[in-house]
Amino acid sequence: MTRSLFAYGLLAAALLVVDSSAAGEKLLAAQPLIEKPMALEVDMGAARVNWNHQKSSAIEFPEPRDWTAFTGLRVKVRTEKPRDDASVTVWLAEDDGSWYHVKDAVPLADAENEAFLRFDDFVLAEWVAPAGFHLDEDHWLDLKSIKALAIGVINPLGVGTVTFTVTAIDLVKEELPPPPVAKLTVTGKTLSVNGHDIVPAGIFGGFAFDLPQEYRPGCQRGLYPTTRPRIPRQTVARFKDREPAPDWPKLLERLRSGLPLPKFLMAKVDDGETMKRFERLRPPKPDDPKGKEFPPDLARLLNNLLDKPLYDAEAWKGVAIPDALKPRLAALDKLNQTELMELNRRLLEAAFPELPKNPERGPTEAFYIDCFGERKETATYLTRDDWRETLGAWGRAFADNAKKSGCLAVLEFWNEPYLNWADRSGIHYRPELYRVEKAVEGGPVAVRRKDPNAPDEVIPHFKWKKTDKGWRAVDETAFTFWSGKGNGFIYDSMLAVMGKAVKETHPGVLVSGGWGFRWNEDHWDAWRLLYKPTIDRNIAWIDAVHEHHYMGEPIGMHGTYEVLAAYGVTQHNRWLYSLNTETNDLLDSPARGRVEEPEKRQRSKEYRQMVYNLRDCVYGVMQSPDKLLGRTVIHAYKMPEATRVAYGMMKNLRGRLIEAASSDPDVWVVASVDGTDPKAMPPGPGQTLVVFAVNDSNHPRTISLDIAAPEDTRFKAGTIEGNTVDWDTFAIDVKEEKTRPPEGGTPNAHFELKLDSKMAWKASLPLEGAIGERDQVRRRQFFSKDIIQKVRRGKPFATSVALDPETLKRAKRAWLRIVVEGIARGEATVDVGGQSILLPPAYTQDNVTRILDLPLDRATLGPQNAITFSVAPGNHAGYQVDMTSIVLEQRDEEPPRTQLQ
Repeated sequence: MTRSLFAYGLLAAALLVVDSSAAGEKLLAAQPLIEKPMALEVDMGAARVNWNHQKSSAIEFPEPRDWTAFTGLRVKVRTEKPRDDASVTVWLAEDDGSWYHVKDAVPLADAENEAFLRFDDFVLAEWVAPAGFHLDEDHWLDLKSIKALAIGVINPLGVGTVTFTVTAIDLVKEELPPPPVAKLTVTGKTLSVNGHDIVPAGIFGGFAFDLPQEYRPGCQRGLYPTTRPRIPRQTVARFKDREPAPDWPKLLERLRSGLPLPKFLMAKVDDGETMKRFERLRPPKPDDPKGKEFPPDLARLLNNLLDKPLYDAEAWKGVAIPDALKPRLAALDKLNQTELMELNRRLLEAAFPELPKNPERGPTEAFYIDCFGERKETATYLTRDDWRETLGAWGRAFADNAKKSGCLAVLEFWNEPYLNWADRSGIHYRPELYRVEKAVEGGPVAVRRKDPNAPDEVIPHFKWKKTDKGWRAVDETAFTFWSGKGNGFIYDSMLAVMGKAVKETHPGVLVSGGWGFRWNEDHWDAWRLLYKPTIDRNIAWIDAVHEHHYMGEPIGMHGTYEVLAAYGVTQHNRWLYSLNTETNDLLDSPARGRVEEPEKRQRSKEYRQMVYNLRDCVYGVMQSPDKLLGRTVIHAYKMPEATRVAYGMMKNLRGRLIEAASSDPDVWVVASVDGTDPKAMPPGPGQTLVVFAVNDSNHPRTISLDIAAPEDTRFKAGTIEGNTVDWDTFAIDVKEEKTRPPEGGTPNAHFELKLDSKMAWKASLPLEGAIGERDQVRRRQFFSKDIIQKVRRGKPFATSVALDPETLKRAKRAWLRIVVEGIARGEATVDVGGQSILLPPAYTQDNVTRILDLPLDRATLGPQNAITFSVAPGNHAGYQVDMTSIVLEQRDEEPPRTQLQ
């Protein structure tokens, strides 16, 4: 149970002058919020459940309060049962109902516990709000309208009853100096990170063709059900039902006309069921709201034609064939299946102007992601006795087509199998898939094959369970709605067959395995149950691991990319790429209050998606150019303004990486030279230095930016752009202006900027000359083999990192790169090379990581480096270290290493 806080009352406003605070800054004043201690008893249950399991109790203020005069809260908690497996979370709510929180804000490690929380530490309480869930219209806590405060626990681990007493909650005001000017520097030197020296164009990807070609998508993704393995890239040619096609009734009439070409085409439709559906088609009624959408049965009929040879000179003599198609027609017998389908689509569009037009595949796509298998489908393993032969044949066909196409193809094996295979719809738990006649409570589950005498194929970890609706298979390792080890066995068995067939046929295809959600999901149990076994079983043929992340804190995913790289290198001597194949800020309804009007609600969604995608993509260029192979935004067409602003601004952030640095971790800067990546060239000639800055803090920032041109080049006149938001209407836009034409060109540029919170700025500076190869900064990362480790009081985590002696000898700089979770102020220290470093705070919510880069004294490092993480003295419960590494930087004239792109 949770005892209500309402009975304890609130203290009238009063200021108490005090000397110091737990934050270490001078504390000017404190205002108590409660008049007497509040006892809570929170029953969190004994069984493991989903990560967002929370219990809380709230104080609701009679009127919204203005806390802008304060900088944070001081919370004191007493417990008779000190523990380190549960902590106290603090929530705050705006008057529109938007909840923000600091997870595990106050430890319960001692009898008396205290924490100081700055308001900037609070983040959106997504899926863990005390009273209902919805997203805020913006990205920060509005201190002018605080309506409620809540205290409780977020913990899914079955920790039982948590008891504590809140003895004080004080509003506090610190004497904080204003933030210094953020100093950004672009040196003009080319940059290589672990052998990768080009911005991965795939970061700016989308679903085909939801992200228009004008934004230069670096990759496209198509999704294929297993029953129709038309791969690679054949979904692009297919007609989509329900897409806009206002003249389709006229097309229907023409196809039924009996004229030579329609008659010739209809004779090639060999699917009887398709013809029956076509014959039943009727024009829409005038009031039909879907009357202008392409009917599924008409799309099915035309798609039935695409993989057959359609061109015949006599039959098509009345059709004006576009000149672009004539070379393909001349080489008709040499086209692979994908090329044939794309040609047929263009021929049909030429013959029938009523058809919806499909854009041409863009010249800037680095690769195409073919996703094989859909989450709502039963695994081939369970539906076909010849599943090995079938998957092997499909894999070889895919690889053959990819080899002939000449482009880089990525096979993404299955879309979100974590979801509908398991409890969300339970596709794989249906008794008809298994030998239910052998079912006994808790007994093994064997696959039903057509041959009744076939030996039993038992699914590991599946057990029979009798329910009120009959027998059902359950996975003994699953504790939430996603898959466990039983479904993992099915997935890994299939991937092993298809991945092997692909690689043996054409090693140039990239194979990606994964489960379609964050691999750090639910305290990293998604990694332990699913992702790690998939990697270990299929390491011989996988090149990448794919994930989906929606809403939440997108930049929190990049720490998981570091963990994947560390695991691949240290355990398998393989560099495994991360591949996001679905993402966006898909909020269904923003917060109440400020955005009740439908138009304003839509604009607030556009604003949030603009911010979400800009932050995720730019952060990926800054932190993960060597690890993030691609990122695929979904439903870009549903938010056209967000797409226009975000992807419009980023469309020329391509080409060779250029070294850039910021004095402030909350103000980001990245740079590249567009026109230097052969797979992502601009529409016009020449090279352009592109510099991107993002203010990721919660406050406006002043920025001083110095830019040097790459060696052998000088700047010409260019443009600067910045995105904007109107806070009254939430309308977003991009403002652009020309830079002053330099006199004869200049090698340096300087800008003084003021950026609002979460806003971006870009300079595009065309170059005279071409960048050279000599002046390069080279970084190389060396990993510890120990990942995902807890650090507790009295239980430090010790590891080590080995460095290449030659690289160490030539290094000019070094730093510790770590990925952490849940570090309070003053809580964590790390000792490395004789240096003791106090880690900065890193408050993180569930499923979020934080990357920290900490400078090291190069002279203290050796070939073997012991590293120890500890909990600092004081009232602290501990934290988590997900990845540990050392980065060495050298500046020399070696030629850049080649990379996968």
